[in-house]
Amino acid sequence: MTKQIACWVLVVLGVPIAVQGCNTLPEPQVAAAPPSSGVFLLDAGAEPRSLLRYAIEEGTTTKATTTVRVRSTGDKVPDRYLSGLRSVELDVVYGPAEPEGNRIKYPLQIVGAKAVSEPNASRATKKELQDQAALLRGAGGVVEMDDRGHLRGSEMNAVAAGVPVRVLWDLLMTLFSVSEVWLPEEPVGLGARWQYRGMIAVYGLRIEQAITYTLSERVNDKPVLEMDFEQIGGDQVVSVPGSEAPIEVVSARMTATGRTVLDLTSVVSSGSVSGLVRDVLVVSEDGKEKSALVEEAFEVQVRTGR
Repeated sequence: MTKQIACWVLVVLGVPIAVQGCNTLPEPQVAAAPPSSGVFLLDAGAEPRSLLRYAIEEGTTTKATTTVRVRSTGDKVPDRYLSGLRSVELDVVYGPAEPEGNRIKYPLQIVGAKAVSEPNASRATKKELQDQAALLRGAGGVVEMDDRGHLRGSEMNAVAAGVPVRVLWDLLMTLFSVSEVWLPEEPVGLGARWQYRGMIAVYGLRIEQAITYTLSERVNDKPVLEMDFEQIGGDQVVSVPGSEAPIEVVSARMTATGRTVLDLTSVVSSGSVSGLVRDVLVVSEDGKEKSALVEEAFEVQVRTGR
């Protein structure tokens, strides 16, 4: 269970999880040779150009609040498959950072977590959701990344390992990879575009993804990135630990757009992402299998402070 929980915590807090190359999404028209990192330069942008690299001082600590809001518009899935905790606010402490060469190691910990429930929800429902959110407090670990934002290692703590997986599944399906930023190898200027392409594996579900970044402006010398996300998967059976039955994923698709003001002196940046998840699942209800269309609109906001 530790590995699965580690994936969720890393994703929510803005760190990429299992990644490898993929070829199903349309190939990008690149301005440089395809790299092994999965980051393709599409347009170097205007002069002057410079390298985008994290430069984080030793001891740097950043506090961030991540708010996730999810609104379901599709078929209802039986409760035994998914947790009711879909919207949540997390207070997280990142650091102190320990840079070494081109790598940065830092601890992170969820110090506060509360459910964001619908105004018309019953008192019992609100209490149940708050109890589920409370399980996340204290979860965290140690993460290592390089100066281009690529994950190099992670280790979660005992609290994270003890969180019931069922509480996390729906958030996982909404959140993975929407908050990570992959930086290009080459120098870039205003108007530059690059794309990260890879594959995420969560509970055995393999999702191909493409994230396109555009360097639109600089605010107080911080790069402002516009982001477009596309994720595709399906035709897989997923066994979620803690769930009574496997979930057959016929198709899965996520599209989203976002914007971040990239702080290269911190391991986390302020930003927001909104999008739509559309999944076709086969679930069992009353001893019979049925197809369910799950549509969810979501918003993720990250607000930082030192």
